[in-house]
Amino acid sequence: MGNKPSKVLPPTSDFELVHSCEPSERYLGENTDALPSREAGRPIRIYINSGNDSSAVLVTETHSDYAGGMQLRRHKRRERRPMEIIGRDGMVMAVCAKNLSGGRKPVAQIYGTRPRYERQQPANEGKGFRDFICQYDYPLLYTWATVEGEKSNSFGNHIRMVEGREGHDGVMYRTELVESPIGPQIAIWKEDKPAAAILTRHIGGAWEMTISPGIDPVLIICLSAFMEEQERIRGNSSHLAYVD
Repeated sequence: MGNKPSKVLPPTSDFELVHSCEPSERYLGENTDALPSREAGRPIRIYINSGNDSSAVLVTETHSDYAGGMQLRRHKRRERRPMEIIGRDGMVMAVCAKNLSGGRKPVAQIYGTRPRYERQQPANEGKGFRDFICQYDYPLLYTWATVEGEKSNSFGNHIRMVEGREGHDGVMYRTELVESPIGPQIAIWKEDKPAAAILTRHIGGAWEMTISPGIDPVLIICLSAFMEEQERIRGNSSHLAYVD
């Protein structure tokens, strides 16, 4: 596979603990059913079908539609269109857009259709975003996070949430490859605290996600879309973990 896990997956029980957050915390899936679990011992489990499909319906472990039929919409590489999270009403609720300016490291922005903080200005009304974002006739989009990946490592990513308070850094997430009883998996950490989520990439390209209570599920879905896009750009799957 090219890259070897350097750490071991935390115990499954760690992913059942509730991650604390500010009372005013906002989520990409506000006003939908795509919200964090709030109950200890009840992580959210989501499955996304193969990356060969242009539109993937998200399902739960009971095979029912997640959040009433949320979808991850992919596009052909030549279209250069961002990946989109589509709500049950058929409307865009989040966008994961890779920077088109190039650079040594892959970088993407995650946008939501609601402000991340009070008085935040829409990204698609700001300088530098209009030509790229507005050409797709999106609703107003607000920057929620920046994802920065490693050039040679699809699962070595840092995700910084935007923060409206001057002098305050946003919450940081990071991903890394870990060893587990079923093989390599991708673990997500929040502020260097373990067990925010587990991403498992199955043979055939399907994703399986375990998202700890208190963690925004739509944010994790967007992160998986970013890693999947990096895989497509490289033209092979050698940098992502696969298990049977």
